[in-house]
Amino acid sequence: YTGGITTQASTFSGNPENLSASGISFSEIDLSWNLNTESDNVLLAWSSDGTFGTPVDGTAYNSGDVIPGGGTVLSSGNQTSYSHTSLNASTQYFYKVWSNINGTSYSPGVTDNAKTFVAESTLISEINETTDIKIYPNPSNGHFNIVLNNDFTKATVRITDISGKILSEKSDLNKGLNTINLTNVSKGIYFIYINYDNNRIISKLIVN
Repeated sequence: YTGGITTQASTFSGNPENLSASGISFSEIDLSWNLNTESDNVLLAWSSDGTFGTPVDGTAYNSGDVIPGGGTVLSSGNQTSYSHTSLNASTQYFYKVWSNINGTSYSPGVTDNAKTFVAESTLISEINETTDIKIYPNPSNGHFNIVLNNDFTKATVRITDISGKILSEKSDLNKGLNTINLTNVSKGIYFIYINYDNNRIISKLIVN
């Protein structure tokens, strides 16, 4: 989930380009950007409310440092991506990245924001005998079937590990039998998210 549109400044500002923040699980947001045309180092910070101060020219910042006026530093250097982990579920996070021009001054910066996924524990509606969806075999070896017995306009499935990392997605489930094959997955617990019309059902899948 990408929660905002990157603010692009004029090229003379020396800002990094194409900042993008995307929620990929209930506890992680991934960020990426391009260095400016001079390939200057960058300073990346986050905020819970979108308030950012201004880095002090000539000051070097390290992870965990607080920028005067708002924002906590995540990283600095010449990297072009960052994974912000151990986050709260269903929460909006705000980001800003500046270029450190010639190592002495900071550009105006660009911003973006994103939201983490809703936690599985708040959504799980276990499939049982009364539902029109069946998953078998479960436990399985990663090869299993989803059967949808009810009428629907559109149905999709997403399978994640316990950290929320997406392992497989299918956007065109059919009424009746659908075969899913998770290849090279380790033994453990996974989550199956099935969306159809205005319904959402989540079930645990055990791979052994």
